[in-house]
Parts: sequence; C-alpha cells; structure tokens
Amino acid sequence: MSIDYYAYVKDITLFSIKKCEEYISNLGLKIEIHPRYNVCSHIGFLPIKLDGDFVSDSLAGKSFLTGFEINLKQYKYTPTINEPKGLLRKIFGRKAEQPETPFDNAIKDSNHYFSINCGSQDSFEVLLAYAFSAYLCKACMAIFHDPQTGQFFDKEKLIIIEINAIIDELKSMYQAGDLSSHDFVGW
Repeated sequence: MSIDYYAYVKDITLFSIKKCEEYISNLGLKIEIHPRYNVCSHIGFLPIKLDGDFVSDSLAGKSFLTGFEINLKQYKYTPTINEPKGLLRKIFGRKAEQPETPFDNAIKDSNHYFSINCGSQDSFEVLLAYAFSAYLCKACMAIFHDPQTGQFFDKEKLIIIEINAIIDELKSMYQAGDLSSHDFVGW
C-alpha cells in the first residue's frame, strides 16, 4: 500500500537543503537528507537519516534510514473542462469550463509540483513527507494536497498540527511494538 501527496510550488529557487534540515529539526525531528540530493534533478527515493529520540528516550542515539519517493515536475495550470453528457450533446454540444475553486485559485500561479509517495513498510515515511511539505509551504509558497483526505494546506501551521498527531501515533505504535523501521548504517 502507498499514499500519495502533492505540493504545488510557486518558487522552487527558494528551496535550500540546509534550511529544510534546520526547519525540520526545529519541529523536533533531527534529520539529515542524503548529501547527493538535488531538488531539481532527483527522481525516486529520497533517503533521510532520522534520529529516534523524538519517539522515546530509549531510542536516543539511535538513527533510522527512512525517506519517501519524490519527483519534481513542471506544472502549468489548465482549467477543468466539463465534457457534455449524452451522445447528441457530445456531437453538437460545447465544452464548458468548470467554475474555479479556491484550490484552483491557489495553485494557478504554481510552476512546479512535487509528487510525494510514501510506502507502508516504514512508519516514519508519512511523518517526513508532511514535515518536508511544511517546509515547502513556508519557504517556497507551496500548496500541499492530501488526496486521501481531500485536504489542502497553504499554511505550514496546519500541517504542523497533522505532524504532531502523527508523532503521537508513532509513540503509541512504539509502545505497542508496532513500529516498522530500518536502522541507519551509513550512506
């Protein structure tokens, strides 16, 4: 099973790996993004080293290898077109633009988007995808879309509320022995 997220970005030139790591560390998640990551050319799995002390004191000093699939793609807004219904209407009818939604208005100035995919084999993937997206919202004026819930976030503070709920869930999973992770052994 996997989960997809999207982050529509207005200015990708504002992205900085160092600032991203600092931002996520300020959320209480000490991370290190793979040293060869390049935001504009990377395709596929983004390895991230995550220190485990935020889950439990007993994990202090232990690091995990986690991450998520991420791809940066060019984006150009196009309005949604309603197709005419019925055979005769399809032949003789005209297509009509759908009215714009608040989401359409928010993403129409975006010129790139990140496609983010998280698997179920690692308990930390969704957490870091949300933390990465919160940074994108703050630094790159991104709009975050979670198609599973239908939610759109344009403010990092809204994503941080979700991050805190995910951290609480990870702590419960650890206490129950249900945490799925991979030990970090090096790049």
